[in-house]
Amino acid sequence: FHGLSAACRDRFTHVGDPDDLARAVLAGQHATDATPDGHPDQASHLTNLCLAFRSRFELTQEVQDLNRAISTGRKAVKLMPDGHPGRAGCLLNLGYALRVQYRMTAQLNDLILAIRAFKDAADDAYGIPHLRFQATLRWAELCVSATRFPGAPSPVAACEKLITLIPVVITLSRSVESRFNDVAREIGHAVLF
Repeated sequence: FHGLSAACRDRFTHVGDPDDLARAVLAGQHATDATPDGHPDQASHLTNLCLAFRSRFELTQEVQDLNRAISTGRKAVKLMPDGHPGRAGCLLNLGYALRVQYRMTAQLNDLILAIRAFKDAADDAYGIPHLRFQATLRWAELCVSATRFPGAPSPVAACEKLITLIPVVITLSRSVESRFNDVAREIGHAVLF
């Protein structure tokens, strides 16, 4: 069911059929329901369901889907042990759901929760470098938007983290042309925030 949920979500991205998101949520729920407590895949099934709920919220604007995305995302993070390479991805997905919530409410507390999730994903030394870089971009982006709030976090730490992650994401094991394209793509994203 986990793979089916991801495939339905991907198909929605390409085809745009809202029924695919309903199928993604249903398959994700079946995957989480069929996974016993303590199973090693439980957190990845939950983060996949978080993505399905968030995608459906973005289409339908049903607040219940956003609330479910956040609650399943939190469960996924709680179940993913420190030091696991998948933890940064769970935090990143939770951060995206919390960012959507902040954009809806414009409340400082929601902003702080989203920043914390992205920062924790960025700081996860065991996480996949590209996901850590994405999380850092989102962390910096939110800190820049937070400057209107007194006492909000500064984007400086996030920008410093971006600089330290560039050589981790853009490795010397790739061809010079690939590295150039990678830098242009990744740094282009950083400039957009």
